[in-house]
Amino acid sequence: MDPVVALAAGLPVLLPTDTVYGLMSAPGEEAARTLYDLKGRERAQPTAILAATIDALLEAVPELGGAQL
Repeated sequence: MDPVVALAAGLPVLLPTDTVYGLMSAPGEEAARTLYDLKGRERAQPTAILAATIDALLEAVPELGGAQL
């Protein structure tokens, strides 16, 4: 399945980076829960966020709006 189609459908996809493959989803609370469940990760444990731009990051995590990025 095309990764863009999978993300639009709310499914997780593998993302190759320079060093490792990452498991990713489109932003959203339900998608984040799915990723945490797939990884067996506790909800309180932090996770990495990868965004194409600062604007995309701030849209996904508006609480960072006042931070120095």
